[in-house]
Amino acid sequence: MKYEVKMEDQKWDFQIERLNGLHFKVQQGDKEWEIHLERHGELYSMLCEKHSYVFIGEKREKGALIQFEGKHYFFQVRREGEEQQEEVQIIDGKYREKAPMPGLVKEIKKQPSTAVEKGETILVLEAMKMELEMKSPFEGVLSQLFVQPGASIQGGDALFEIKVTGADA
Repeated sequence: MKYEVKMEDQKWDFQIERLNGLHFKVQQGDKEWEIHLERHGELYSMLCEKHSYVFIGEKREKGALIQFEGKHYFFQVRREGEEQQEEVQIIDGKYREKAPMPGLVKEIKKQPSTAVEKGETILVLEAMKMELEMKSPFEGVLSQLFVQPGASIQGGDALFEIKVTGADA
């Protein structure tokens, strides 16, 4: 089965074949690996090319949240043949970021009416005792914050809005 995996502005294509149980053959371009997984709740142990990796993972509606070596990553995953994930929408020159999962707003890093760079952290969410930085996908001005520190949010809730530099208003 073919998969497309995205993390922020990076994208990879994989061919994954289940050999048996949690034993897989994974191909990316001309590279190939055999992977053995063991799962204990949200804790995974992976053996790949005689190297062992341990990580925490949780499946989400639009991908997976992974904690590895103290860092947190949110991956969007799409199987070949599945409908394309919703595209980023800029309406009236503005982009609205939504929460990828339920959690708490831990910290606000930027305030409305301030300039933001592409990739700059706007706020930090806490989910499953892990922190997830919500970053601006565009250069522009933070026009609105829809949440406050300590607020409980659900997946899909509006977090902030960016007036995108160069977008037609």
